[in-house]
Amino acid sequence: MTELTKQLNDQITAIRTNIDDIGNLPNKVDEFCGALALSMRSNYASVTGIFSAYGTEKAISDMYEDRDNVNAAIREAWTKLDATDPDLEVPVQLLTISDEWRNFKGLVQAARADFDNTDLSQNWAGDAAAAYVGIRNRQKLALESVPLACEQIATSLGNLASSELTLYVELAQKSREMVTEVTALVGDLTSSTVKIVINPWDIAEYVDSMANLVVTMENLKTLIMGVVSAMATSSAAKIAENNMIGQSYSIIDGLHNNKWPTAVSAAHTGGLRDVIGDATTSDGDKSDWEPGTTVVVATS
Repeated sequence: MTELTKQLNDQITAIRTNIDDIGNLPNKVDEFCGALALSMRSNYASVTGIFSAYGTEKAISDMYEDRDNVNAAIREAWTKLDATDPDLEVPVQLLTISDEWRNFKGLVQAARADFDNTDLSQNWAGDAAAAYVGIRNRQKLALESVPLACEQIATSLGNLASSELTLYVELAQKSREMVTEVTALVGDLTSSTVKIVINPWDIAEYVDSMANLVVTMENLKTLIMGVVSAMATSSAAKIAENNMIGQSYSIIDGLHNNKWPTAVSAAHTGGLRDVIGDATTSDGDKSDWEPGTTVVVATS
């Protein structure tokens, strides 16, 4: 596993954890507001003076309106994140495909080495030998060009995956911030602690905090949806890049119409044997192979 793959997987895990936690936030907000309303009513005499301008019940009503707005922002962000979840591993898959291209590049390079080690061009002469040289020249060009194309494609895919990492880090941070902002408030007061006598000024602070939380959740929702939209735009760029990669196949030197060069050209209608001959030198046909000018020294 490459370092980039590990970094992406770490962010994907963090984002998915945050998605689960965000999905649970509305229930916590509901419980918090219910406990806060009960505390306000239980301490009615104490808080009446604080909310005397418009009354305790009006303060409770406004607090519930804030609750609804907070939960609406949370749910909208969660819906967007949840819809994104299935596609989070796309950059990791791109890196896997990039590795496969490099593996194929290695196979072609190994084939090129075998190709070079079995060159008989200097050992024979004649029509059949000339055809043999033509075959080798066509395939040599492909063997030289394909590894370069493989590396270009692998690099392009790796760059696309790398460009996603910044967005993933930002999404993980903003979605976690949504969780921490809510839990920092609602974790202080739940139905299990509501029986504790609360200072009236603490109640007023909680009410103000709920109003402030509306703004915070709206801002975080906007940021989260902005990052998700940027990821979607990046995905569209991936499609365009893949299309360009596909188009590049047809212009790889030595691969006519995206196909590996055949051993014989279309002009040789007699078949492979007629082109390279039968390796005899005495039957007088045009396919005769003749010793070339290269001196071959036998080794013991």
